[in-house]
Amino acid sequence: MWVLSAALSQMQSWCDSGLHLPKLSINISAKQLTNLEFMDRVFEKIQSFSFPPSRIQIEVTETARMADVEVAAPQLKRLQQLGVHIALDDFGTGQASLTYLQRLHPDIIKIDRSFVGGVHKNHANATMVGAMTVMAHCLGLKVVAEGVETEEELEFLRDTNCDEIQGYL
Repeated sequence: MWVLSAALSQMQSWCDSGLHLPKLSINISAKQLTNLEFMDRVFEKIQSFSFPPSRIQIEVTETARMADVEVAAPQLKRLQQLGVHIALDDFGTGQASLTYLQRLHPDIIKIDRSFVGGVHKNHANATMVGAMTVMAHCLGLKVVAEGVETEEELEFLRDTNCDEIQGYL
């Protein structure tokens, strides 16, 4: 909760000083997401700031085993109703990728860097990244590729219509 409060306070400070960053990403663990008391505090905290909740992105790490998807899904929906964006982080690495897409209804998938690294020279990874991107776009989701480090990877991702990249490039 301290991290969330500090991050939101910093975003408010930037907004107040005239710096308008597009969004602030905050990670919430699967365990926290299924803790209803914690999530009530998250909602209260988000609503206590004057900048629009649409400038907040909550990232849920897919590799973390979600104990109870039936509890998590309504919490994410509740955040989305505030205007908060939901990102499914490390997409493709967990045991239930498609189930999470189906049941959690994220706005964004973040393709794990293990698929992105060297994607321009690895046919299997290229096929998977391309398929994940097409599938996500068909579902109305944005796609972020993590771990982009070379111009060749960037060019491949441009060609596959990836929406955003993250990495050292």
